[in-house]
Amino acid sequence: MEPGKLKKRLSFQRLSSATNSFGEATQWVTYYTCWGSVQQLRAQLIYGTGEQVGKETYDIRVRHTTTQSINIGDRCQLADGTTFQIDGLMNIQMLNREIQILSHVINETS
Repeated sequence: MEPGKLKKRLSFQRLSSATNSFGEATQWVTYYTCWGSVQQLRAQLIYGTGEQVGKETYDIRVRHTTTQSINIGDRCQLADGTTFQIDGLMNIQMLNREIQILSHVINETS
């Protein structure tokens, strides 16, 4: 991992334990903030119900941490407000130095 490539400030979030009257979790809470890199891997158009829906897949890289557990289903948010849903995690070569996170955009700010 090249430290000079970790230029994006990332905030990892998960649903809080607070619930509404229907028993649904209502708020995303930041549990870990770090520096990382974000790179688009691919973009595709999905056709369904008569409309096109775009889906972009991103590769997020961060240093390995033993103090926080990043999980599939959590979210990652950039400083500009762009939010990613985490779809997969890989400990690169099982060396405990770098985590590769596969994700897709939930919302994007321009």
